[in-house]
Amino acid sequence: MADDQNPTVKFNVGGKAFKTARSLFLQYEDTMLARLVSDTWHEDPSKPVFIDRNGTTFELVLDYLRYGSITLPVTVSREMFLRDMDFYGIVPGEGTVKTSAEAWTVQVTNRHDKILLL
Repeated sequence: MADDQNPTVKFNVGGKAFKTARSLFLQYEDTMLARLVSDTWHEDPSKPVFIDRNGTTFELVLDYLRYGSITLPVTVSREMFLRDMDFYGIVPGEGTVKTSAEAWTVQVTNRHDKILLL
């Protein structure tokens, strides 16, 4: 079985190379990514899975899968990120995708509240 013999999977997304744990995708079995790395679709684990998408956004998708939430850098819009999440079949939980501005606002509010408690 390829899953036991090949604990990692390689991707080429928009010309950017990735190598990550196959188990990460198997946790999200209903997604396109899980199907792509399954024995059924990924016949030769020595070859990277090619996806014609933005590699920078894919990197953020991987972080979302790893941590369950993400704060997007200013260079990536929420719309662009959510478009790719939809492409990969990943449905983000409510409040799990924040922009840098939203995260900054929360940090400032939290600091302000701590100061008021002093």
